[in-house]
Amino acid sequence: MRQRHSQPTRSAHRSTSARDKASTVRSQTTATALDSAHADGGGNGLERLGAVTPLPFLGRERELQALGAALQAHGGRSVLVVRGPAGAGKSRLLQQLAAQPALVGERSCVLVRCVLGDRASAVLARAERRMGALPGEAARCLREEPLLLIIDDLHYLAETEIRHLSGALAKLGATGAIGRVLLASRSMPPLRRDVRPFVLELGGLEADDARALWTHLEGIYGPTPEGACDSALLYTRGLPLALRRRYAETAFGDDAWELEKLAPGARRALELIALLGRADALATPEELSALVPGFSVPGHLAALLSLQLADVAEGGRFAVHAEIADAVLGALDPQRGRRWSRHMAERLAGGLGEFAEIAERARAEVHHWLVAGHPDEAVRSLRGYAASVSLRGGDGELLALIAQIRDALDALDADADADADTDANTAANAALRALQREVAARRGEVARALGLARAGERGSDDSAEAWLRYRAGHAKQARRLLTAQLGRHEGKGALAPAAGQCRAAAQLSEIVLVAGDVEGARQALVRARRAADAPGGVDADSLALMHLAELALESHAGRPEAMRRALAQAESVRDTQPLAPGLDARIQAHAAWVLACLGQLRSATRTLERATEAARAAGTRPALDALQIVRSRVALLRGQVAQATRDLAALAKSYRRRGDEVGRLTAEAELAWALVHRGELAAAAELARAVERGATRAHLHTLAARARLSSAAVDLLQMRYQYARPQLAALLDEPAADAATRAEAARLLLAVDALTGVRALEFNSGNPAQGSLEDDIQLPSIVDLHLLGAEISARNGQVSDARARVHDAALSAERRGRSAQVAVALAFGARLAMRAGDHPAAVRAAARAEHDARALGLRHCRAQALLVLAGLARSEGNTAQAMLHARHAAEETEASGLDVLRVVALTSVASLRGEGAAVEDDAAAGDDAAAGPCPEAAAALLPTEALAAAERLTADLGLEAACPYRLVGASGVVTRVVDVDPARLRLHERSLTVDRVSEVLLRHGEQVANLRRRTLLKRLLFLFAGAPGRTFSKEELVERVWQVDYHPLRHDAALFTNIMRMRRLLGDDGADLIRVSDDGYRFVPPADFLFIDAVRTERDAA
Repeated sequence: MRQRHSQPTRSAHRSTSARDKASTVRSQTTATALDSAHADGGGNGLERLGAVTPLPFLGRERELQALGAALQAHGGRSVLVVRGPAGAGKSRLLQQLAAQPALVGERSCVLVRCVLGDRASAVLARAERRMGALPGEAARCLREEPLLLIIDDLHYLAETEIRHLSGALAKLGATGAIGRVLLASRSMPPLRRDVRPFVLELGGLEADDARALWTHLEGIYGPTPEGACDSALLYTRGLPLALRRRYAETAFGDDAWELEKLAPGARRALELIALLGRADALATPEELSALVPGFSVPGHLAALLSLQLADVAEGGRFAVHAEIADAVLGALDPQRGRRWSRHMAERLAGGLGEFAEIAERARAEVHHWLVAGHPDEAVRSLRGYAASVSLRGGDGELLALIAQIRDALDALDADADADADTDANTAANAALRALQREVAARRGEVARALGLARAGERGSDDSAEAWLRYRAGHAKQARRLLTAQLGRHEGKGALAPAAGQCRAAAQLSEIVLVAGDVEGARQALVRARRAADAPGGVDADSLALMHLAELALESHAGRPEAMRRALAQAESVRDTQPLAPGLDARIQAHAAWVLACLGQLRSATRTLERATEAARAAGTRPALDALQIVRSRVALLRGQVAQATRDLAALAKSYRRRGDEVGRLTAEAELAWALVHRGELAAAAELARAVERGATRAHLHTLAARARLSSAAVDLLQMRYQYARPQLAALLDEPAADAATRAEAARLLLAVDALTGVRALEFNSGNPAQGSLEDDIQLPSIVDLHLLGAEISARNGQVSDARARVHDAALSAERRGRSAQVAVALAFGARLAMRAGDHPAAVRAAARAEHDARALGLRHCRAQALLVLAGLARSEGNTAQAMLHARHAAEETEASGLDVLRVVALTSVASLRGEGAAVEDDAAAGDDAAAGPCPEAAAALLPTEALAAAERLTADLGLEAACPYRLVGASGVVTRVVDVDPARLRLHERSLTVDRVSEVLLRHGEQVANLRRRTLLKRLLFLFAGAPGRTFSKEELVERVWQVDYHPLRHDAALFTNIMRMRRLLGDDGADLIRVSDDGYRFVPPADFLFIDAVRTERDAA
């Protein structure tokens, strides 16, 4: 949208408006200036001018409103561009926008400025650090969080860098993104084609606002001739910087902006400000004077401010516009510029200026060393800042600065004479390579860090390279390196560095433990303790590594008390001495997992949140990854299966991208186990096999054992018991399997043996005792035992006992915060309630199970609940709703590999379609719906046990292809069922039952009358029982029972006689059951009445 400009006029109204606005602004500015005046009596002229505050922001209401509307538009564009020529006021506009919450809404504003020669990686790194995001997560944060990222001065980036930045933010354009990106540039940036931004064309100020600015300048710096403002508006078209230049030329002469006409002192001050501003650094007058000995800057600033060549920034610091800086530095003598840049770098190292972030100071100092032609000093400076910058999440900016220094070194090498000394450059390159390796390791970029380590010189400490080789999947090479290093240390005796020996031994212990060599890990840990006890001791990081290795060993063995001791020792080291952020996060990750095993899931979650916040602020990616693994395990325990699955999948992808093979295999092993819980058995089996192969090839046998557990669990759930049992039994005897894997294997093996009848389930509701770490690691939980006992009771026909155990399981899971187990128990309980004929309880349990399972991502549980709802809907005669539930269950099981439930779902769909049920999808699909998957094809590979289970479940739910019976209750509701088992129908609890199938009359399950030989009487009784509450006239009764036309003389007596007989047959309350009125006869049964009929009989009657 292009701004329309009003033509300048001399109307009294406009002039009065501009004067009034300028008068208000000038009075506020002068008051602020007087309050903050220096105490030196105004000798430098600044106080007299009242120029100690920035120029006021005038106008731009239309542009601000347009940007605010674009930001708050529902479903609006995610990328906005403010385009305008140099001096149009883009930066001031963006600052004003960010300062007005009414325009940006609830979004937090993050402002990033580009400087000359900047790189897209550096800009993204600054944005990620200020947003609190991890490297590479800027687009994700903008998609998911209410942020406004403002990138100013984008024109300073090269076109290729802008395209790279646009590509990094391209995913932001996806539908539903919450955050927004606002770019400011002098020209339209070359964005990607799939980025369609909202563009605001920024031109000059409105006429009144331009006059207000001119009047403000006149009030501070001096008047101009009449008509000068209107002439300036015609000449500049309201552009603020051009208008200020025109004012200076009008008030002080046409050569006001000619640098060669400036006084030498003023020009030198201008050059100093421009040099500092090129690195985005500002300084006070006193700090500027300190750059050049014997030169006083404040005395010349009044002239620069009057000529509009310099501006006052916040805090009393000074800056110049980029257009002016380009001209000043272009005319600067190169030798003097290098000399001054050297002075500036030295002064910046000494504390010159104020910077909001340490990374900005490092960038300014490195920039000036490079301008001064001393890249070696830039390297030294950068190494000095590296630790502080990294601690504040600035690794991305470190890499950008390293790239700038390397470019400068390459340029020096290309321009060097044949006899030039390149030793300094070689040393600087080596230092940069070492710094890159450190940054890559902190960012978790294993492949890159390992490549840099191989290219560099090998030192006496191989532990860092060995750890990188281990993470890259070369465990054997890592063991050889660490073993050789420990051998060298032992050969030196007392002269060996104890810290290096302790660190190497601790790392060796962890590596050989994951490889499955428990005894080797124990021996390496003994070496680490011996080094830690040596005279002089070791540093805190090495000591913490040793305790973490001990904690891993005890966790692998399943010794809770020893785990607690090792954790307490590690926490003691952390509390008494500062640790590297990564080690602190690892300790807190172990602490959270111990809390989770104790059942304190809320405390574990809070611990993880605190540790994650600290690790994110420091930008230590490996520590965050370790926390993410534990967070996913805790989420799995809490039942948040969908969240755990998403997080683990994203983590595995991140590990793969960074070349961390151990991390990838660990995340995928946990992901396979999460997929088992989710019910995606096909994906879990495929992933588990891939992890097992990869882990075995990398000699990571503990991870391979974990993958085999997932494979065995899939076989168990698919009822392939003959395959599951040998795998589980082998895991119990596997030395490489950790305690958690062995405990899960023991639980699953108990289930296999109990379900196959190999051994009886020993169940005691009071055992195991909850709340101890030993129970959770070594034994199946009380919830698992309750559910397993309920499954066995249900198979044995003990439905009441099974329902009681499922209820206990749901309550136990609810108390422990295990949402997934609650949903599983409810789905199982709904099936049992339906089998027992308790339809209201089945509806309640199935509805909640379906809702919770959908929210938690439990496919297996949701499919079960949907099938129960389908069976309930069919029993009520609502075949359309039953078909809908059955179709959803079939879709849920199609991609997940739930073969047994898929057979049940497809059988249900086929039977309902055979009864004429259809949904809109069927109508649209036509013949394709009938040609869809059939139950027989889905059951082709199922074992005998699985087929029997599918048939049993289909029968329990009343979803068989044939439902030959219908039940009519006292209210007249009709229900269709597969069988009429007396126990299932609870006939012993019903005061009256009419069984048309057996032709008997029952009271409390006991036969009181046989109707086989009473033809007219039973016809009459069955007619009343099939329509309780309905009034039949004499004419209708005769036509339906005698099948002739009614005649009073012939039929009144016979009808009265049979009604009286039927009353006597029904018992003492027969008169209350068969009531007579003027309209006819009506059957009013008790509330628990049930009429059992055959569907074929109903169809024949119809």
